[in-house]
Amino acid sequence: MGRGTTKSVMAVLAAVGLTATAAGPVVAQEQEPDPDRVAEILYHTEVRATDEADVMFEDGDYPKVIQQMRIRYEIRPWDEKVASELIWMLGNVEYEGERVARALKFIDDSPEIADRGLPAAQVFWQRQVFARIPGVLEPDIHRDPPPHRTVFTLLTAAYRRMGYDHDVIRVIDVALKHFPGDPALLRNREAAELRIRGGKSG
Repeated sequence: MGRGTTKSVMAVLAAVGLTATAAGPVVAQEQEPDPDRVAEILYHTEVRATDEADVMFEDGDYPKVIQQMRIRYEIRPWDEKVASELIWMLGNVEYEGERVARALKFIDDSPEIADRGLPAAQVFWQRQVFARIPGVLEPDIHRDPPPHRTVFTLLTAAYRRMGYDHDVIRVIDVALKHFPGDPALLRNREAAELRIRGGKSG
């Protein structure tokens, strides 16, 4: 188990307000910690954080729910479900700065996930910052296997809102390689061509 896991333990401890010394020798030592003990600590920490978050959510204590969700995210930064739940909850309490930062961090934390830009794109869509969406979705549209169809739908919708129908067509053509004959994609492509021919689009 490498330094990445040790850093995860340190991040979790920081999130719950503990120091390495208070946590004991598992992280206080200079050498690498025992992998089984680290895994056990992370497992029990996540279980406790999840259980406490459920109780706090029922009580309406959303700031504390978010704190528990942050702990889970530090343990599983690559988990799309964990990230999405945290980002959604941050939006509910209008922690917009952290919401955007977490969504962008998920992209960096999950390079192997084709849908990694989707949480950030959804945040930007809700905030109507359409110009930010291509930057988080375009890098992954050529992956094989491809990202979820929603990635293509959201990207083309953003280009449509900005009046870039040539880009709408370009992205739909990529999507059609993975979803051939998709009726919605074909309709949107035809609509973009009509707008271009009518001089109503860039």
